[in-house]
Amino acid sequence: MKSVKEYGAVGNGVSDETKAFREAFESSEKFIYIPKGNYLIFDTLYVPSDKTIIADSAAFIKCADGCFKKEYSYLIRNKDIENGDKNITIIGGIWDGNNINNMCKTYKDGIQSGILFEFMNVDGLKISDVVLQNSERFHLRINRVSHFEFTNIHFNDTNLRPCNDGINMGGFCEFGKIKGVTAIKGATNDDLIALNADDNESCMTRDKQWGYIRNIEIEDVYAEDVYTAVRILSVESEISNISIKNLHCGIREYGFNLDAGRYCMDPFFDDADYPKGVGNLHDIYLENITLYKTIKSGRPICTFEQNARNFEIKNFRFIDNQFHELGKPAFCQIQAIQNLYQAKSTRQL
Repeated sequence: MKSVKEYGAVGNGVSDETKAFREAFESSEKFIYIPKGNYLIFDTLYVPSDKTIIADSAAFIKCADGCFKKEYSYLIRNKDIENGDKNITIIGGIWDGNNINNMCKTYKDGIQSGILFEFMNVDGLKISDVVLQNSERFHLRINRVSHFEFTNIHFNDTNLRPCNDGINMGGFCEFGKIKGVTAIKGATNDDLIALNADDNESCMTRDKQWGYIRNIEIEDVYAEDVYTAVRILSVESEISNISIKNLHCGIREYGFNLDAGRYCMDPFFDDADYPKGVGNLHDIYLENITLYKTIKSGRPICTFEQNARNFEIKNFRFIDNQFHELGKPAFCQIQAIQNLYQAKSTRQL
């Protein structure tokens, strides 16, 4: 294992570390270490196949001011999008998007994506014990990724921005495990975890494909004050065999949002084109869920507006407080859900 300092990195928070990091990441060395220090990065870092990046817990890697406004600007991205990569691991570190100095014009204008970590067309991806913070848009986006494990992912934003998803999953993602997600201080300012098999097109969803999401396990999710805990979005594509357990979240809007993106600022389908409704969900399992509102909001705790079958909810707990108006429904269901099972649901007043 070699340190980035062997490739010329300094770690003083002032020097441009991009060249040293790129040489280290793209070298033949399979294991690269980032020691404690402050590292300023001026352009995207590419991680190739069969590479493990291990960062000290006090290694602070930050996007430089104004340097991440270009097309395809990310702090981290896998190397070979076209042909695909395999066996990439990132462990540790504090990764900061410096969004206050890398702002998009609007959520959809301009060319920059505003994404911190971007992985596309990867088989075998492991990310653990990282702090992801101050991303301009999504903190971590994956598309066409299989056999992945995300463990102990911590979101800690000091500057909240729109469309600020935590983990955003696109089409053709499968065989994934997400365990130990925490978010504090208002993070994230959109979906903490989004399973978006279908989505609209914008600079932040560039190159995204509509496609299945299946065989995903999510466990141990905690958020103090997230915008929405989980979005599950299908218009046509399959989302199946999804297990979500042990989720405890304070929410400003939704606990579980299954509205198919109807109320996004740019809706991407017309209900008139789908007389039987949208959505292709099956075999979804939620267990040990606790939700409570952190601000007064007219939104229901959960909304189900997609077609689904074999949808089970077990041990669901919604804690009423002064932010939830009496008489307002906790659940909103429009589309048909076949075989919806509820067991041991409680509501504490």
